[in-house]
Amino acid sequence: MKMNNNIKAPCRYDFVGSFLRPDYLKKARADFENGAITAEQLKEVEDKAILDLVAKQKKAGYHIITDGEFRRATWHLDFMWGFNGVGHSKTQTGLPFHGEAAMIDDTYLTGKVSVGDHPFVEHFKFVKALEDENTVAKQTIPAPAQFLEQMIMPFALENTKKYYNDTEELVQDIAKELSTPPVQSYFLCDCWYVSEKIINTFAVQGFHTIGALKTNRLLYPLGMKKKLSELAAELSVTHKNFDLVTVKGRNYYVYRYEGNLNGIENAIVLFSYPEKAFGKPKALRAFLCMDVSLSTNEILDNYVCRWPIEVFFRQCKDKLALDSYQIRSAQGIRRYWLIMSFAHYMCVVGTGEVCPFETGYHKISDIIQMEKYLTLYQCARECNDFDSFVKVVA
Repeated sequence: MKMNNNIKAPCRYDFVGSFLRPDYLKKARADFENGAITAEQLKEVEDKAILDLVAKQKKAGYHIITDGEFRRATWHLDFMWGFNGVGHSKTQTGLPFHGEAAMIDDTYLTGKVSVGDHPFVEHFKFVKALEDENTVAKQTIPAPAQFLEQMIMPFALENTKKYYNDTEELVQDIAKELSTPPVQSYFLCDCWYVSEKIINTFAVQGFHTIGALKTNRLLYPLGMKKKLSELAAELSVTHKNFDLVTVKGRNYYVYRYEGNLNGIENAIVLFSYPEKAFGKPKALRAFLCMDVSLSTNEILDNYVCRWPIEVFFRQCKDKLALDSYQIRSAQGIRRYWLIMSFAHYMCVVGTGEVCPFETGYHKISDIIQMEKYLTLYQCARECNDFDSFVKVVA
């Protein structure tokens, strides 16, 4: 992406943009919350801290400058508070974060989501004015998915239902308030968000959708109505209709369909099989892209940016029995996610080295199995006869 001042982003070296607050800024924010100083006085301190930070960024040779998120209490919630229909208040319980309660404000809906004069616009203008021939301003904001997740968390969901009949309607309102991107941009999503209404809402805002598809979606090849899975089964009798493509070092047989999807016109649908599982129904994956100018590889390369999320959930379902539980209470959900995340973490690093989940899972399974055998062996050695052995291990 080419930007002003002949600077191209992303740069070879960069930073996220969130920096540790200096003590005098933290004191000023505490004084403001306690009513000791005014909002204008707090802004003066923020301005000074930002000017000092930008000077350091330039001196260090960075081409990107930020305000360090010095005007925010948190990296994501302040952005949400700038919308109409979003309220917040001091938390009583906090939110679980890395094993402890983060005492950040509870954030929830107070009405329909819309935007008027969002404070982040002025925040960005302040940094934008500090650009020179060697630097360009950057501002980070949370993704729409982060906004949605905040409003459908267990403690907020019942309140959200007062204003929205379903999640799809909330997603549309969030999308409507996105600024039009200055460059070609994409909304990456899983199969739940691939609906005509959501796709069209993001399209109006300047975002092409790239998402996963359920294999029971209807296609209309040559004017005929056919399930995606049925068409894939017919085509995968032979390899000739498929191209072998490589994504992140792995090979896939991919068929590219261009045409109508039920409720969606002029879409690209990709049927994908791993090279060694070609034609197997359970191995079939399908993807939708609304930008017909993209090549097959470009579509998959873009989608793969969110693939680690898919992998995580698939591994949890397959190996950690995620589908076996139905939990409704907020506390139960938090406990379950903690146990699941810990189990996943142990599989990744619990063997003493960082390894893929699958590798770690099998190694730890082998260790547990060996410990069982050793325990049985030890019990057998300590028992004089079979009956006493049964009593010990029972």
